[in-house]
Amino acid sequence: KKVIIVIIAGVFACILNADETTSHVYLKNPIGAKPVAMGEAFSGLSDDINGVFYNPASLCLISNYSFLFSHIEFVQGIRYELLSGLIPVSEKTSAVISVIYVNNGSQELRDAFGNLTGDFVPYQIIPVISFAKSINSELSLGINIKVPYEVIDTYSNFKVLFDFAGFYKLDQ
Repeated sequence: KKVIIVIIAGVFACILNADETTSHVYLKNPIGAKPVAMGEAFSGLSDDINGVFYNPASLCLISNYSFLFSHIEFVQGIRYELLSGLIPVSEKTSAVISVIYVNNGSQELRDAFGNLTGDFVPYQIIPVISFAKSINSELSLGINIKVPYEVIDTYSNFKVLFDFAGFYKLDQ
């Protein structure tokens, strides 16, 4: 039975695996001191609120309210801000609400001939809603719903993105 679940999960992951693109690259920034210290190998060991960005299914392992604030200052004035709050809805269900703000710093604005015409500040705001449900003592399922909103000078757009995850505890 366990082998079948692992095979189905593997096939499902392969089907849903999206191609790598340059779109929404800021969503790949590492989050959390513990996951970064572990080389971002945190999906199978997610045991705190940072798990929302590595394996949302693991969130139901957390039974207390949790909050996370992160500020990262990158080169060239790029700032990455994160605020997350976990609410244990029931004994088997947790929800997280997060907001990510990325400020890319001041950029030069040039016309088609390369003449400097001013400057602008591109930014992204990404609200994230996450849910995790423990199906039984071994299996948990989770989902992230992300709605990144991007602004570059006068251009803006948004998308709706999903992360699906499973967390299965193997016998030790």
